[in-house]
Amino acid sequence: MDLLQAEAIADLIDANSKQAVQSAMRTLRGQFSELVHHLVTMLTTIRVSVEAAIDFSDEDIDLMADAKVEESIEETLNQISEVYAQAQQGALLKDGLQVVITGIPNAGKSSLLNALSGIDSAIVTDIPGTTRDLLKEEISIDGMPIHIIDTAGLRTSDNIVEIEGVKRTHGAIETADQILLVFDCTAPEQDVDKVLQPLNLAEKSADSIESILTRCTLIYNKIDLLDNAPSKDTILYKNKELSKIHLSAKQGTGIGMLRDHLKTCAGFRPTEETAFVARERHLAELKKAEKLIKTSLLQLSKGSHLELVAEDLRLAQNHLSTITGEFTSDDLLGEIFSSFCIGK
Repeated sequence: MDLLQAEAIADLIDANSKQAVQSAMRTLRGQFSELVHHLVTMLTTIRVSVEAAIDFSDEDIDLMADAKVEESIEETLNQISEVYAQAQQGALLKDGLQVVITGIPNAGKSSLLNALSGIDSAIVTDIPGTTRDLLKEEISIDGMPIHIIDTAGLRTSDNIVEIEGVKRTHGAIETADQILLVFDCTAPEQDVDKVLQPLNLAEKSADSIESILTRCTLIYNKIDLLDNAPSKDTILYKNKELSKIHLSAKQGTGIGMLRDHLKTCAGFRPTEETAFVARERHLAELKKAEKLIKTSLLQLSKGSHLELVAEDLRLAQNHLSTITGEFTSDDLLGEIFSSFCIGK
């Protein structure tokens, strides 16, 4: 049993859906490990050729061309992308999506939390500022856990408790995977700047604004009070297209569309039957390896020293090995001398 499989035992115990159990079992049975081992083997084969070309450059043989190193690196990149996509689905089944519901008071934030969760988790009144603290609920969409946070209404206040609630709201917005900015569609002012005003974008850096807008969906609530309203649309703000969903949290109209939207935002494919449970560290190591392999390919195409190519490939292999906790430099040395009859 390797490190991946050992971690899968804990993930199996923590699994809270049928899909999460199935993905954890795939990792426990070694499906993820086999794919990582295959990637490591591919890199080992490539490194054998590169290292041999470096160490035995005086030999009258073009080891790099014979081994088709460049094509092999490209194929490895393709396969690591496929493994990452599968691992990402497993990570979503394990960790899910953190969604923050925010907006001005009385826009229907708590009603939206209740509509999504299917229970009356939040107190709903016509009194502004009813919600003072973060209220959390967890739901499941096709096996993917959604961690929903209802927040205090964003407004200026002299009340110490409400001020602290608004502060926590802004903190939750910064760390959320998705932001649902709720707006009362019956309000007289529908200008996008007015709708986004509670986010205080004017006080934020360009990078922070970009991050928030990328994660933000505008929720136009209370369509049950209108004669006609579109179900979904987009709106342009500073050359960025924002998703815009019209719904009625009170009547449940549009809630199914919002659930589908959240799945799309997460890149979740509920029909994926090959997903295996994965953790953030696994995704991070795969990305690091992918980046280094891309660099090695670039170095090769530029005609850089093979030592640079070899080092990038070595580091990439180390990152993959970190996932399973296996492979040593001695293995590579053995592969080199068993694959080439050179210097004898």
